[in-house]
Amino acid sequence: FFSNSSPSRSLIAFLLAPFIGAVLWALIPFSSATCRLPLSAQSTWAMMATTSLSRGKLLQVKQRIAQAIQLGAPLFNMGDVAGCERVYRDLYDALLQEDEVASDNKISSILMGQIAKLQPDAEVDNAWALRYGLDALLALPDVDQPVFQAQGVGATQKFLPLLQLTDPRTVDAFRTVNDGVMGGVSDGGLQFSVTDGCGVFKGTVRTEFNGGFSSVRNQGKFPDVRDFTGFYIDCKSADPSKVFCLVVKDVDAVMTSVNFKARFSPPDSREFGRVLIPLSSLDTPERFGRPILRPPMDPSALGEVGLMILKPSTGAFALQVREIGVYR
Repeated sequence: FFSNSSPSRSLIAFLLAPFIGAVLWALIPFSSATCRLPLSAQSTWAMMATTSLSRGKLLQVKQRIAQAIQLGAPLFNMGDVAGCERVYRDLYDALLQEDEVASDNKISSILMGQIAKLQPDAEVDNAWALRYGLDALLALPDVDQPVFQAQGVGATQKFLPLLQLTDPRTVDAFRTVNDGVMGGVSDGGLQFSVTDGCGVFKGTVRTEFNGGFSSVRNQGKFPDVRDFTGFYIDCKSADPSKVFCLVVKDVDAVMTSVNFKARFSPPDSREFGRVLIPLSSLDTPERFGRPILRPPMDPSALGEVGLMILKPSTGAFALQVREIGVYR
């Protein structure tokens, strides 16, 4: 990220960034800390954003933006502002040369609008203007991101439990990561309920101080699941309108703070249902909410399985979970 501090402080921040990143696991939403764009403007831009790009193409664009920021931000922080500006401008030009991107009204208007703000001999302001546009594109919501729901189970399907949350010891092995790691005030965690006979992920998601998520995760030694079709979750909730996320990582993703997420909606509280989430839906590697370039998740080296709820599913939540596993 950019910095408005002195060069020495910027260098220190740059050197410490990888270590800080290794500590933070959860999704970090689009934040005023990432750039100087006023929060109201960020929110307006994101809310108005619609795109005609396919989900795969939008993901590709976001990955290229993430790569450009990984190159440009350190250049800016180390004093090579012109180099940063060139990295960002080259990406703008490359994107606008692609017919599919250039014909998208929302994306092209953001790119062209920021280019129009560039001025001669204003490298710092130009770099920031270009970065604002990139951040706006990263804030675009995913296209056609599926929300999986409970469904009937085929007689020929096979299931392998990974985490049985009817065992209090399994529930106790989960760790909590809420938005307090970035200044938020949401609360939540996983507790064993004697009444329900299973783990209950519950709390309150709040958006003050740019917060907005709660999560629990379990790191451990998992079997090779490459021959399976996907994950399943046996769960229910008194508020089935809430949307949760399954968050998984391979061993490398655990070490590099990369997440793979898929959204699901639980059945209502009358009875438990089994939600099936295909491995193919866990196709977007991200770090701190930003898509990154890396190989797909390696199901032969599963390192972490977790649950998350994030805005816009705000307010009180409670998800009863009996079991998480894989199916084929």
